[in-house]
Amino acid sequence: MKTLRRGGFTLIELMVTLALLAAMLALAAPSFIAFQRNSELRGAANDILAALLTARSEALKRNANVFVVATDSDWTKGWTIYVDADMDLDWTSAGDSTLATHGALPKSVTLTTGAGNFGSVDYAVMFNGAGFPKQKSNGASPLSGTIGIENGSEFRRIVLSNAGRARVCKATSASSSC
Repeated sequence: MKTLRRGGFTLIELMVTLALLAAMLALAAPSFIAFQRNSELRGAANDILAALLTARSEALKRNANVFVVATDSDWTKGWTIYVDADMDLDWTSAGDSTLATHGALPKSVTLTTGAGNFGSVDYAVMFNGAGFPKQKSNGASPLSGTIGIENGSEFRRIVLSNAGRARVCKATSASSSC
């Protein structure tokens, strides 16, 4: 008489498989969290860079002052890009137009101002019609410097030159330049 064997897993095989799967997940979870935080950091740096490039481009295109202003004097809370059509160096709903707004950055990202006055003076950047960055308070003083962005283990720096060139670079520490 022939016995039929049914397909499937034994209880021991299933428990060994689940134990191996749990061990692999325990090893992979920390690297996934680090990957996610580094992705948020890169995204935040690129979002600020994109805002600066958009503002400069619009200032050149419109031959007008275009501002990037931090929400509540804090870049981590977001920012607004607007055209100062009435040239009064401030937002007025009657004459000025909003180009874009950005919400708050992820909680894992912190910002620090570095060398120069970019990021701390008026918490705003103004690009004049020639594409040069100027301070919002008087519209004439040059603006340049860096903003540091970090998540505790990785560091990025946004560098703004007097000529209006903005770039993101990877720093080795919170105090290092790139």
